[in-house]
Amino acid sequence: MIFKHVIIPEQRLISLQYAGELSLSDVCRSSEILWADPAYEPSHNLIVDLTDISARAHVKDVASLLEFYKRPETSTGRIAIILSEPISTALTYLFRAAGSSTFKIGIFSTWDAACGFLHINLEPDVFDSAEERT
Repeated sequence: MIFKHVIIPEQRLISLQYAGELSLSDVCRSSEILWADPAYEPSHNLIVDLTDISARAHVKDVASLLEFYKRPETSTGRIAIILSEPISTALTYLFRAAGSSTFKIGIFSTWDAACGFLHINLEPDVFDSAEERT
């Protein structure tokens, strides 16, 4: 799994990008990396690009992820998730349904639609200078 994040304080936005095989432990580990960034602010909106991942997760992981995100560091902003792979899309819909009282999640197949949900103009090349983490 490759993970990049970019924090854009002036837009109150955090951009996340994942690539490769993605498991529950990868998501948890990358969240902890993000939370440790001194510029991280939980109230910022998130745009999450998952278009280049292959999910290594199962339905049972949805409950575990919801439990993990009960931590106080968890984002309280709107979350736009961009997906292309069927399994990860289905799991994301289950996560959104199960966490509907906690999270404000939009699920999209295009970058432009996700940006519309967040009312921002942002190009996917925002990740070009971001540090890759594995």
